This record gives sequence, structure tokens and C-alpha cells, in this order.
Amino acid sequence: MARPRTTAKPAKQQPEPKAKPAAKAKLATEKKRSAASPAEGAVPRAEFAAPDTLGGGALESAANVADRRVVGFGHTAMDDDLFALGYPHLALLFDDRRDPVVEATWMLLEGYPHRQVSFARQAATLFVRAQAGGGAVDLPGGEPVLTTHAKRALASKGPLRVDELPELIGRMLGFVDPSTDVILYLFEALLGTVPTLEALVASLLGADRAFFFRRAPVSARWLDPIAMLLSRAPARAGDALRRRLISWADGAAIAADQRARFGMATLEGASLVAPPRTVVHATAADVVAARRAGAANPWYTLPDPRLVYLGGDEVYRVELGLWRRYTDVYAASRAHALIVERFGRIRSACTVELMTDMAARSKAPDAARAWLAAHR
Repeated sequence: MARPRTTAKPAKQQPEPKAKPAAKAKLATEKKRSAASPAEGAVPRAEFAAPDTLGGGALESAANVADRRVVGFGHTAMDDDLFALGYPHLALLFDDRRDPVVEATWMLLEGYPHRQVSFARQAATLFVRAQAGGGAVDLPGGEPVLTTHAKRALASKGPLRVDELPELIGRMLGFVDPSTDVILYLFEALLGTVPTLEALVASLLGADRAFFFRRAPVSARWLDPIAMLLSRAPARAGDALRRRLISWADGAAIAADQRARFGMATLEGASLVAPPRTVVHATAADVVAARRAGAANPWYTLPDPRLVYLGGDEVYRVELGLWRRYTDVYAASRAHALIVERFGRIRSACTVELMTDMAARSKAPDAARAWLAAHR
């Protein structure tokens, strides 16, 4: 099963495969639009809805991780469940508050890089049908527009079905998407942890193994979040699926010193501290060691309270001095709002200190003040 853990070093961010000039221009445009204001008519994006409205396959797996639950770490019992499950490395669902097509269109055109945790249920279904496999957005003249494929997906009806996954996963395997982990977590939210894993394993076992392992960033983008999914599956089912996937991956004959880069070591149970995408199988010592090494210049761009859940106040003290540096990918105001929403789930004097500082100096002062008013 899992190999013995060793203290993790900060995970080096793997470069994407070199892009052609046109692809580079497209990526630059996408990054610009990620910081843009919401489209006209869009409601403000909330990281999470009221606690009693949230659901999804990850939350339904809470009983599988009961031994990891730290009672009182969060403000509510649901917060404690979420952190035990790996929050924010999951997806949550709430009832749609407006036209799902309008919401999904916003997500496709304005939501890049889709790092939020909570999604409207019907809109999420339309989004994964359009986004999985790429080709959802084109950029003629630098302005994002929906492709014919995306428009067809947005016109689809009914909830996501398990029998749709092989086609969606097959399309996804052909390209590198920074949102691969988010889409996999949405599959889990919409269909359940075990059904998603069964579909993923079956699809990978039928895939071209040499093509899947063509570059380290490609396979790691899949295997790292799959390791997170496996961490919240029932033990017996999860172990069986893990063994099948490891047996298939071993056929790629990846050198021992390269297995971590390709995601295989994580699949086998090795510690990985690589926020914002994956923090799995990590101990407090792993996270503290990695966070100390990255304290001078944080290696990730989005806030990840899982580091505090695993590393404790020693890590939280580092975060208190770094929140203003979370500005890449998201605009500062968007990043700071995410920090308030995500770290706001933690019951700690450090959270009060963080929110007080952010209320005075952040680009999301209203959110920080609202949190202070609600928790004092």
C-alpha cells in the first residue's frame, strides 16, 4: 500500500509544456481576463453559500475521514468535516440562484482559472460538460467567446451521469488544463467519490499510457488530485482502486528518481506539499518544513488553509505576514477575498489577527470587517 512517508521539500512548480506563440497569446489574454470585473449582470462570486445549503459528493464522504477530524478547529461542525476531507481541495455545491446557463457562461468566460470551491449545482454540470476536453472558449481578437462545442454543452439537459464520464475524461486526456483538479473535484461533487474514482481508473487503464506519461506536468496534474480523491474514499474500495492504478502506472517504467515529478509517488502515499493544487499525505512536520523554506517568497499564489490545518500555529504565524503577496493569477482584491473566506473557517486567535489586519490594509476590507462583526 502506501510507502513510508518522508519529510517533504517544497514542491517545485512544474513548467507547462512549451506553447506555440498563438497559445502563449491566448494564455496571456486568459490571465488578463481572470483579473477583470464580472461580466455585466453577473452577481458577486461567493466562495461559499450559507452552511445549510452546501452539499456534494465530498461532504458525503465525511464518515470515511472521521479519524482525521479535529473538533473545534473550525467554527462549525461542517467546517471540521471540510478540513478533515482536505478543504479547499474539493468542490461544494449549492442550489442554483439564477439561470444555470447564465452562471455557467460567466464561469467559462470570466471565471478563469476556476479556483473557487463552491459552485451552483446545475451550472456546474453545464460547466464541466463544456470545459472538460477544452475547446470551450476561443479568443478572436483577444476577446473570449464561446465555441460551438460550448454552446451545445450549455444547451444540454439533466444532471451529470456516470456514463458521461468516459467521454469527458477521454477528451480531457488530450490536453493540459490548469483546471484539471477542479473538474475532477466537480465530478466527485456531482456523482460521488467512489463512482468518480471508478470512472477515472477505468478510463486511465484504457488510455495510451505512453501518451499520458509524455511529460511530468501532464500526468501529475491527474495523479495528484486523484490521490486526494483516494484519501477520502472508503478504505477497502480506495485501496483496491489505488492498486489497480499503480499497477497500470508501473508499466510506464518511470525512473525511481522521477516518480514524484510524474505524480506516481503521491499515488503511492508519499507526502506532497504543493499548494494551491494539492496537499496530501502530509504530516505537520512536512508542512512546517516546507513552509519555513517558502516563507521568504511563497511558492504558491492562492491561500490554502490546509497548511494551517496540518501545520498548526507555527505555519499560521508565517501566513500572517504573507497575505499581501497573494496577487498573481487573481487580482489582489480577488485573492484577498479568498483569504477572508477560506481562512475565515478557522477558529483561532490568529484568524482574528489576520482579519483585523486585512480590514485595515487589504483590498477586501468589507469582507474582513463583516467577518469580524460576525465572529466577535
